[in-house]
Amino acid sequence: MLTVPAYSIVNYKYPITADNPIGIAFGYAFDRALLECNYHGLSVASTLQYFKDEFLRMMNGYSSSITQEQLQQILQQASLMFLTYKQTPIYKQSLLRPKTRVVVINNAIGVYMQPDFYDPLNDVFYEVKSYPLRKDEYMFKRLCYQVKLYQLAYPKSKAVAVGFCNGNNGNGNGYGYELLELPSLTPREKLQLLQEIMEAVRTKSIDDMQVQEEDIAAVLNKVEAVFYSIAIG
Repeated sequence: MLTVPAYSIVNYKYPITADNPIGIAFGYAFDRALLECNYHGLSVASTLQYFKDEFLRMMNGYSSSITQEQLQQILQQASLMFLTYKQTPIYKQSLLRPKTRVVVINNAIGVYMQPDFYDPLNDVFYEVKSYPLRKDEYMFKRLCYQVKLYQLAYPKSKAVAVGFCNGNNGNGNGYGYELLELPSLTPREKLQLLQEIMEAVRTKSIDDMQVQEEDIAAVLNKVEAVFYSIAIG
């Protein structure tokens, strides 16, 4: 069976070509810091320190650098966002990242799926972005596509996107958060997604898609699977 991570499918459908190392590093560090915050019950100060370490580590991988003034502005923004995050249901319920699932198509292709957070009590998964959800039309479409892929792995779950934006959050710090519940997949959307996945894995090079060939029994032994069968045209 050929396996591929979900983000490779997202990048295939909605590639990001803009050169924005600071934005990429910020988003990655923010994502990791939120997970660490929930897992260890960190304070805002400790979460911010973790964010700073991850951000600088990511920036070391780019040729560009930032000034101390830029870094302080970034840390100030992150601090306000972490304060806002503590008002979200994700933090209040101490939700964690779920175990990886694999979507298996025709026993031939497997896609590894892992949303940001999962609420098993209410069967809701959350995908978090460090920016306003509708700030950029292309990125919003990319987010929706990413969530739709996860809905293949969580077909009965509620899907909620979370974004952060300037606004009133009740704390007066200038940041707010938004929750957007996305609709369930229609049968037509589900079939189209499965077909796109199969086409992407078969037509792109292994290096581009990070495709691996794995024994299906070994995969199913380590992760929970959701199976789909579609006709091949």
